[in-house]
Amino acid sequence: MMPGWNSIAIDRDGPTSRLTRCLGFPPVKFINPRPQQGTCQVYLSNYGGGLVDGDSIGMHVECNPGSRLYLGTQSSTKVYRSQGKGGCAQETVGTLRANSLAVVCPDPVVPFAGSRYRQSQSWEVHPESDLILFDWLQPGRTARGEVFAFTELRTELRITRPGGIPLITERFGMEPDALDPFRCGHFGKFRSFLCVYLVGQGALRLADTLEDGILGLNQAGRAARTADGGGSGSDAAIWVGMGKREGEGCVIRAMGGDRRDLQPLHDMLFAVLADAAWLGFNPWHRRW
Repeated sequence: MMPGWNSIAIDRDGPTSRLTRCLGFPPVKFINPRPQQGTCQVYLSNYGGGLVDGDSIGMHVECNPGSRLYLGTQSSTKVYRSQGKGGCAQETVGTLRANSLAVVCPDPVVPFAGSRYRQSQSWEVHPESDLILFDWLQPGRTARGEVFAFTELRTELRITRPGGIPLITERFGMEPDALDPFRCGHFGKFRSFLCVYLVGQGALRLADTLEDGILGLNQAGRAARTADGGGSGSDAAIWVGMGKREGEGCVIRAMGGDRRDLQPLHDMLFAVLADAAWLGFNPWHRRW
């Protein structure tokens, strides 16, 4: 455990997984409802309702052998305007030991106008464990007309095997003032961006099972947009793609006109994760 970092650990206790270490420093607060179907639930909250300029948050997550964790947030990660302190940053380091499961699904990141945000995640996943990680980006407070009005956003993800053997390394950066996000080859007509990373043998089988339905959302999106009178059949409300590494896992990428366009993909995945073989419940049913 790194000094000064927020930290949680989950252990198997008979048929149930429980939070056995919980250390949070303001402005971070952990919420731990009772386990559902043997799965430990932890929600990350923030006393200030978001990240303000100068915040630097570190979090360590440890899933010990045989444990099951659902890790979410209480609301979207709001990133407030930078006031000259260099912006804010959030770093997560996670470890999944043998036969553990972690489903990590924070609400979308919503960077406000003028904000600067840096996000880094590193996950070490045992070959007999499964990690399902959601990473969702919104363009800003669209109801206020803030669409890619932030100053800077950078994210980095590293997923490795024990010993540092790399599986996935991704970096993404955007400075809307320097490069138009609506250019072809960047976001184009889309605004909401969701990536789902499925690592492990079980997670790969789940991806294989859902592949036809996930890719079928492309056609469903076109049909919905045409029925609404919003454009031709080529004007898709959602674009979804999948990439696999045999024996290791899968990456799903999706882009939509807004969050509602991507909700069917999110719901499709959680309908399966609610099965007893996974979480055993749908954590989003209690929120809406």
